[in-house]
Amino acid sequence: MVENLLDAEYHDYKHADGRIVSRTTRWSLPTHLHEHIDTIQPTTSFFRGAPRTWVHTAAHAPESPSPPTNSSLATVCDRNSVTPKCFQTLYGTKGYET
Repeated sequence: MVENLLDAEYHDYKHADGRIVSRTTRWSLPTHLHEHIDTIQPTTSFFRGAPRTWVHTAAHAPESPSPPTNSSLATVCDRNSVTPKCFQTLYGTKGYET
C-alpha cells in the first residue's frame, strides 16, 4: 500500500554491522496530498546515528521549589501546575489584552 501511494519500491538494506533497514531510493507524493503531509520518514535517508556510549544519570533529584511567599501568588500558583493566571500574577501582566 505504501509503495503504491508513494510510487516507490522499498528494499531491505543490510549494513556491515548486520542491521537491516527498509528504504527506497526514490518516491513521489500526489500533489493533492502535499498540503496534508509535512514529512515522510524514513524514505531515502541511510543516515545512522552514532550509538550512545554512556548514559548520564543525575546524582540526586533536585529539591522541590519552595512555595511562593507572596500571598497573591500563593492563591493562584500551584506547585504542581502553572496556569495563565499564575504567569500573569508572577510577571505583573494582569489586565493586559492581546
